[in-house]
Amino acid sequence: MKIIDEILQLKVELLNFLSDESIKKDMKKAYENYTLDKRISQTHGDKGFNDWIIHDYRFEDKYELIDLYRKNKNIDEDLYKSFKNSKVSFFTVVKTEKNFILKDMFDKTDYVIGNIELLDETVIIFARLYPYGDKYYFVDEMTMFDGSYKEHLLKGIMSKFNESKSLTGYLEIKEFIRNNSILLYIFCNVIDDIIDNEDEEETYDIHEAVYAVKDRIMVDEVLRNSDKIAALVLEEGIYQIFEDELILGEIVDLKNKLEIDFRGMKALEEGKELIDRIFGDSLVHISDQIITIDDLL
Repeated sequence: MKIIDEILQLKVELLNFLSDESIKKDMKKAYENYTLDKRISQTHGDKGFNDWIIHDYRFEDKYELIDLYRKNKNIDEDLYKSFKNSKVSFFTVVKTEKNFILKDMFDKTDYVIGNIELLDETVIIFARLYPYGDKYYFVDEMTMFDGSYKEHLLKGIMSKFNESKSLTGYLEIKEFIRNNSILLYIFCNVIDDIIDNEDEEETYDIHEAVYAVKDRIMVDEVLRNSDKIAALVLEEGIYQIFEDELILGEIVDLKNKLEIDFRGMKALEEGKELIDRIFGDSLVHISDQIITIDDLL
């Protein structure tokens, strides 16, 4: 279909435009913001970044990428409108006599799909839809999750929405999602992480060990020099801890304490032994807690 081919070509052009000297600094800032969330592993940390930055990120806090690009390039008006009015969200599937409808999980809007003949009605779909005529179209691959994640996603997004609404007063969910689409990508990546780490013996939970800092100088020395620790985002005090080249967990340095997240009970036990070994008496263990999927979302 012509409009789909044109959108795909425009996306390539926009991705190439990201290397332009005029936006490189903003590009770096956007990437750091996107990958900062400590709940996501390196495996999925930047998944979806390209889609987010070319559609939703505000350069200089006000311009979408396509509008910067359009200053020097001619873009067909129908193509521009389709791109600008695209919609990313989590959707449920409704089958009608004539076609499939995707229902936005959060604002309940229905979207008639024009370029697919079969969809599983039991799944949740994470995708971006592009309007053209009276229908909406998939351009990229959609991500499908088991329907059991629906309540977790609703709870997570609505919690963030209600927090924002309490601060700003009147706020519509559609506006909130549009201005905070990064949350959708983060939640999608968290679920990807959960699925990859699930096994028959243990559900996906993060086990967090909390340590009080007893000797700040010694802790700083270990964080800087240990071959078991690598800085992930140094200015934010975020590190990864390794054993036999495998990532056991993530350290967040809060100055007076360290919070260390491990994926699963086994990693927690191995990680705490390693912490005792390399930090010695410079840390004092305070507590362990479990962070569940609802806490993550």
